[in-house]
Amino acid sequence: MQTRHGKHGLPWVEMLIGLLLLFAVINFLLPESHPDYEKPHQTKCLSQVRQIAIAAQTYSQDHHGSYPDIHWAIELCRYLGNNQRMFHCPVGNGSAEMISYGYSGLLIRADSSGVTEKDIVAPTEVGVICDARPSRLYPNGGFIGGGGLQPESTTAVTPEPHHSGGTVVGYADGHATYVPNGYDPRDISNGVTRAFDMAGVLGLVDNPSGGISAFPASFTCSESVTVGGDPCTRAILLAAAGVWRTRAKAPIVLGGFHGQYAVQKRGANYLWGIGDAKRPAKHVVPIARDLVVVIISKHSNILYGSPRDSFSVSVWDIATVCKAFTLGYSETFTPSYYKDSIQAYTYDKNSGTRRFFTSHLGMNGKPLQFRPKTITMTDDYDMVNKVSADPYGIGYCSSAIADPNKVQIIGLRTPDGKVHFFPQDNLKSRWVMPATPPEWPLSRTLYAECGGKAWCSDGAGIANVMLAPGTPGTKALQAGPLFKASFWTP
Repeated sequence: MQTRHGKHGLPWVEMLIGLLLLFAVINFLLPESHPDYEKPHQTKCLSQVRQIAIAAQTYSQDHHGSYPDIHWAIELCRYLGNNQRMFHCPVGNGSAEMISYGYSGLLIRADSSGVTEKDIVAPTEVGVICDARPSRLYPNGGFIGGGGLQPESTTAVTPEPHHSGGTVVGYADGHATYVPNGYDPRDISNGVTRAFDMAGVLGLVDNPSGGISAFPASFTCSESVTVGGDPCTRAILLAAAGVWRTRAKAPIVLGGFHGQYAVQKRGANYLWGIGDAKRPAKHVVPIARDLVVVIISKHSNILYGSPRDSFSVSVWDIATVCKAFTLGYSETFTPSYYKDSIQAYTYDKNSGTRRFFTSHLGMNGKPLQFRPKTITMTDDYDMVNKVSADPYGIGYCSSAIADPNKVQIIGLRTPDGKVHFFPQDNLKSRWVMPATPPEWPLSRTLYAECGGKAWCSDGAGIANVMLAPGTPGTKALQAGPLFKASFWTP
């Protein structure tokens, strides 16, 4: 019988069957690295990681706000229907009994217990679990990075891009996402790095002991030490104090990081963070090299200089920066520079960062004077969050806290005509931290002023051991997960 396709034509049913057979052969021959082959596995992995993240959140709610401890796999498995296969990524190595995910070490305290919900400042940005290697046999799940636990060779794992060069990450608020890049601990714009390594540095997790194991054996200061000062020094001082408290069994009193000039009772023994770059006259140690940067929102409507693309940012000269903080939009501005108006943000008058910024950006030898409508922020984290949400906002902060996912750092043109980018002018690797400070107009040294036995003339006090450059404690801090990318050796 002749069909309407002609003597040699195929009926539409036979054509459909042929196409299905062709698709089946193509799918069989498709390499595992092909996106169409990988997509179902990525979707399943994303679902599993999301359920594990939710399980961690639920666990904390059932355990007085505490996250799982070093036995995280067993503890979370009970919230996953006792299905241990949930810990195996569809493209992970080994059998289904192997755990191919890693748990964040930042969520573990020095006593091996889990941190509490109140220790996590930004649960939407703090990683809990992600694709990792090598796989571990259940229930011996591995740990990513440091935290209170110093991972051994049998427990340490590294984030792994299992899915077409990307990594699935689950967060402390219970959501999960696919991060389309690999893991680079030097790059603070890397989503995986930020979630697991930078979460401690950026103050998103308050776990100051930092997984640091190298520490001197002798101590002479076992009395309580008050720690406080400028907010930009908070991460470093709390990390040093946390290790000291754990190793030396010495009590630490939190004096509050309300600014180096805030009037507070320090006690007989203290460490006080200095952010104005001026070396105090008393016992003092330089603790880090830091940069102060000018920031605007990633979605800013402030226009100046050449058009921005995925790598470049606006470039302002120093005089324009000063005008933005002192005048905002007015007739003194060329209309092509700015659209609508500018809202300036600053810190309160007790901030060392504020005094450093105003003294270094003053005009004609006079310190910068903010305009009356400038909004006052409490610390660097508050500054970044407020500026990032304001399309007409401009602020400044420590380079270590300038979250590249929220704000962009303005390039500065100095009076000599040079244009400065942070941290490098190599646009292909601008967010990879260099080993030494780049040339930047607003670079500073952060100090810790020390009092009483926190110093100790015999060199065995917390300041000498944990903060003085070149000491075993400082080397341990720099080798730990907290300071791989954000601060430089002073």
